[in-house]
Amino acid sequence: MKKYIIRIIVFFVAVALIDIIFGKCFDYMYDHSKSGDARKINYAIKECNADVLIMGSSRAHHHYNPQILSDSLGLSCFNLGMDGSGIILMDGFYRLITQRYIPKYIIYDLTPLFDLYQYSADVNNTRYLAQLKPYYREDCLKQLYADVDGLERMKLYSGFYRYNTTCLHLFRSFFGHETFDGDGYLPLDEVMKDAKSVDSSTDNEIDTVKIKYLKQFIRDCKENKTQLIFVVSPRFGVTNSLWLQPGFDIISREGGCKILNYYCAYEFASNNEYFRDSFHMNREGADNFTKKIAHLIKKIIEN
Repeated sequence: MKKYIIRIIVFFVAVALIDIIFGKCFDYMYDHSKSGDARKINYAIKECNADVLIMGSSRAHHHYNPQILSDSLGLSCFNLGMDGSGIILMDGFYRLITQRYIPKYIIYDLTPLFDLYQYSADVNNTRYLAQLKPYYREDCLKQLYADVDGLERMKLYSGFYRYNTTCLHLFRSFFGHETFDGDGYLPLDEVMKDAKSVDSSTDNEIDTVKIKYLKQFIRDCKENKTQLIFVVSPRFGVTNSLWLQPGFDIISREGGCKILNYYCAYEFASNNEYFRDSFHMNREGADNFTKKIAHLIKKIIEN
């Protein structure tokens, strides 16, 4: 019986040691990644000093050309948009970034499913924390983890849990030949083939956690004197932006922010040549849209 107990103890000690070694190895690879999301996030949190940050989902990632904005505004600009992300992740990024420096301006592309409403793919919003896993020990993220999933932060002490879904990506990022040398922007070059109008209505319910962090994000920006500009980039085929109204109402009540709504702007929303799919503009559409809003943002900044 005694030998059996000793074997069990040895087994769990061995598993714990392997987990620690695994976690340390992948922590190192994450910190020294040369490309991909890991490098982009590390750069934004640890190195970037851009005057203007672009934040939001894939629509932010693919719709805003930082070079065009920089040329127009005379300010440095970095695109921190992330595919499939929303306000929960972006608020976490902002908390981490502002421990080191305060960006002067943020252009935030508002995406209803990721910033306002409950979404079937979100389950309990834990997927928005995936890109924050390597930073789970940071005190500024404690409340965020507690509000989304109280147990998530405890699970992240396991190296296997932290990196079980990103091992292959980190291997490619660490050992690959690609390097990160851009401004965070990823243009899309395809042109959509099935040019059908879409229904922008939704039966989704408001997500209280997302709303809490939308409000908190606005308040944190005001406290840090970061000028926050909400933009809604175009979507193909839509004719109204009614499902954005709850977000507009919250932004207006909180005050101190500007809103530029181009969601159903006809010159873009009616032209399939500007889109890769109904949600995402291609390179030509993004460049034209960025030029369109650059002078408006310049006026906001000047005033």
